[in-house]
Amino acid sequence: MQVAAIPLAKVKDALSQRYRAREDEHVLAWHHQPRIVFSRARGVRLWDVDGREYLDFVSGHINLLLGHNHPELVQALAEQASKLWTHYKYYTTDATIDFAELLTESMPDGLDVLNFTTTGSEANEIAMRLARGATGRFDMVSVIQGLHGGTFAVESLTSIGGPRKRGLGPMLMPARANAVLAPHCYRCPINLKFPSCNIACLDVSDEMIERTTTGEVAAIFAETIMGSGGMVVPPEGWLAKLKRLARKWGALLVLDEVQVSPAKTGALWCFQQFGEQPDILTLGKGTGGGMSIGAAVTSREIAERAKETGCGVPWGSTFVGEALDAAVARKQLEILIRDNYAQRAARLGQYFMQRLNALKDRHDVVGDVRGRGMYVGVEIVTDKLTKGKNNRLMQRIRYNAIENGLLIGGSGNVLKIFPALTITEAELDEGVEILDRAIRLALDGHPLGVERFSEGSHP
Repeated sequence: MQVAAIPLAKVKDALSQRYRAREDEHVLAWHHQPRIVFSRARGVRLWDVDGREYLDFVSGHINLLLGHNHPELVQALAEQASKLWTHYKYYTTDATIDFAELLTESMPDGLDVLNFTTTGSEANEIAMRLARGATGRFDMVSVIQGLHGGTFAVESLTSIGGPRKRGLGPMLMPARANAVLAPHCYRCPINLKFPSCNIACLDVSDEMIERTTTGEVAAIFAETIMGSGGMVVPPEGWLAKLKRLARKWGALLVLDEVQVSPAKTGALWCFQQFGEQPDILTLGKGTGGGMSIGAAVTSREIAERAKETGCGVPWGSTFVGEALDAAVARKQLEILIRDNYAQRAARLGQYFMQRLNALKDRHDVVGDVRGRGMYVGVEIVTDKLTKGKNNRLMQRIRYNAIENGLLIGGSGNVLKIFPALTITEAELDEGVEILDRAIRLALDGHPLGVERFSEGSHP
């Protein structure tokens, strides 16, 4: 039986069309299709300029852990704005120091000192400087299918390809090797099965490092849970073995938690679920409660060694560690700790996975559901037997979901879902029901007449 393509809110989008035309005249930007022009938000809901409502399953851009316009964050923003917004970067503010203390005190020993940034890309750039200075080495090794940012140096570490790297080859960093195989058990890169494989993908990676680097390895970069490369959760023991591999090569282990921390995956810091600690931790996105602040966090010993060698640390730009950003970020972290949102994420995650696995049982095109807490991926395939990647169908599902009032992300053939930690079970149910409808619409050929679905950086 065919499913009628009836959006949840039947409204004309004349105002949206006018705004989109104005944007096209003045802004160089990428957008997913269908394009939306938002005007307001509250909690886990947004409304576009034509008044249409959307349930937000992407929490801003993975950065609004407490939803839109959380009242305590609004208050913190207003109070700090009445005192001090910005400052000359060669000095600091009381708000900045207060946040730095709370952030480092919330982490295990050995992650004691930080360099603030405005973005996750910058945090990973600083991690490279720290590793270069502390080890005296220069090769940077990363996990295949990883994404670490958009500036040229960390773009070199990124290996998901697509339009984001096209034509940039001569400008990318030469002293890098995308040499560690992804811990993707659903699509094992060496066709083995966990746990009998004994995580042999890292044994092969060891050989790849031998063959693709000079041997002067400063750092191995990995996302604790891979995001744009497929929402890949590593198997038990993988992170410990990766750290041993880093030590074998005399390298530091850098964990990129720009997308997954704090609290989103069921622990305040994602690596705490996997029994190992990085030498350098990089943060962004959700760290700021919607404000633009991130950090590279490391031990005082590594930081001091890097400073002594003159590798450009500490580093700062015009808007690093601003009082306004730090005040909101500190308030968010206080709330996350005070109200134990990591535990809430773990509990809601179990419920959410049950609901999504029911979709998997219902639809042959849902090949795998994976994730932790409120950080989940749904892999879309041609069928469960062959597991063929079905990028086109994923985009149709994502498009239909948005048309029916649910904001979800996607890259490759994987739907990416990361609701705010304030969401309720009833709202998760609502989203799953819309997603179910979106899948059935896609299987019936909707959206009709649409061939281009995305203009993103990694389709």
